[in-house]
Amino acid sequence: MSDVTASEGLGPKRVTYGNLRQPKVPGLFGLPPVFLAGVGVAALVLIGVSISGHLLLGLGLILVTLAVSGVMLIPHPSGLNPYVRTARWARHRRAEKAGLTMLRQGPVGHAPDGKVRLPGLAAASELTQWRDSLGQPFGLISIPSTHHHTVVIECHAAGTGGVDQHVIDSQVAHWGAWLAGLGQTGDIVAAAAVVETAPDTGHRLRRAAFADLDSTSPAFSQQVLTDSVNGSAGSAVITTRLTVTFTGKPSIEGARAKAITTAQMAEEIGTRLPSLLDGLKATGAGTGCRPCTAQELVDTVRVAYDPSVAADVEEARTKDGTGLSWDQAGPVAAHAGYDHYEHESAVSCSWQMTAPPRGVFYDSTLAGLLAPHRDLTRKRVAILYRPQTPEQSAAAVDRDVKNTTWAASEGKRVTARKGSDAKAALKTEQEEAAGASLVRFGIVVTATVLDPELLPLARKTVASSLAAPARLRLRSAKGSQDVAFAASLPIGLVLPEHMTLPTSIREAM
Repeated sequence: MSDVTASEGLGPKRVTYGNLRQPKVPGLFGLPPVFLAGVGVAALVLIGVSISGHLLLGLGLILVTLAVSGVMLIPHPSGLNPYVRTARWARHRRAEKAGLTMLRQGPVGHAPDGKVRLPGLAAASELTQWRDSLGQPFGLISIPSTHHHTVVIECHAAGTGGVDQHVIDSQVAHWGAWLAGLGQTGDIVAAAAVVETAPDTGHRLRRAAFADLDSTSPAFSQQVLTDSVNGSAGSAVITTRLTVTFTGKPSIEGARAKAITTAQMAEEIGTRLPSLLDGLKATGAGTGCRPCTAQELVDTVRVAYDPSVAADVEEARTKDGTGLSWDQAGPVAAHAGYDHYEHESAVSCSWQMTAPPRGVFYDSTLAGLLAPHRDLTRKRVAILYRPQTPEQSAAAVDRDVKNTTWAASEGKRVTARKGSDAKAALKTEQEEAAGASLVRFGIVVTATVLDPELLPLARKTVASSLAAPARLRLRSAKGSQDVAFAASLPIGLVLPEHMTLPTSIREAM
């Protein structure tokens, strides 16, 4: 949702954005549904025990139930109740004792075939290469367990420096329309914008600068060019990639329904890919957007898991290529700690968004989070989207209106926040009725350092210097650092599809 404001009526009008709503199941009198369910069970037990003549026993049981359930009401900065935090820590401890948090691959590792696959949820992923309807090659990442197929698009955004505000507003509007359009067909289940900052090795600039160098040019000119190229080494480079994930699940359910094969999905994606690329031109993603090849995806993932080989990979790509395959892109050694992830020569820490900016915000709110930072060797910010179909959008809006109306009707006095939530839900319903679509989103931030002693500084930098100005509430992905690291990679992992508990139960908790 957007609006136009003017600063004190004197400055130029600027578009503001807001009304980011978190899906959740309402409780009663501010109490969560799980707590109310526990109280309800205790009340039924009390009635049953009272009928049998053991009133004191029933009162004791309901007091114990209230005490156990009341722990869930203790506030915590992470937003998780004590039971969830304890269960997460205990699960990680069990996995650590069983050796499940350690990974050793390669010829001398524990993998029977000596491969170096991607770990965790991406272990069974497959990478193939195809061509779209215009003949452009593109790599396709397939995950058989979820029947997902992901194409990765490399963008070359020019940034907002020197761009008029009305042009930026138009780009934001087109980006929103592009995201909303993904949910119209129903077979696109997710998308992601992954912005990564890392030290520039200088090989790409050197290749571009000396590709057309005239050997007969003045020596002074050649020396100036050489000094400029050498001086740029070590500066930050920003890489932006978009992922679009299609589902290959059958559109009809039944015993005879079969999932769409990879070849069939590649043909369908190849037909629609040029249109997706064309729609990005007006979003600020740049006019040179193109799909990544399979080899580029292998090299990208290889460097993410082992940043020490970044210079070697970049140098090899300037010549004949790395020649690496998908089953060689993972880490040889890795360890998933409770609050960090060790992989090859680096250590990473990942955070997930627990709450978006409250109130209104501007198009530049995330600029500081996405920009390079001197205290972080490598940083990756993944904005994960799940487009909703028109039917899903209508159902979600209707449910939100009912929930906010119910919350506002509790008590004798309607608070300003509850009244504001109800008005915002009604406005969203009007916009959806006018043709707008809903898009679920989340953010995963991964900071990587080469020295473990720099990890505390990286944590402090992300929390105070990056998340706070953007008004984001980030929570360390404790107990699932390896999963969060993989989720921030441009490989198309859709985490809700890999969860044990359904989304509706998790929202109630």
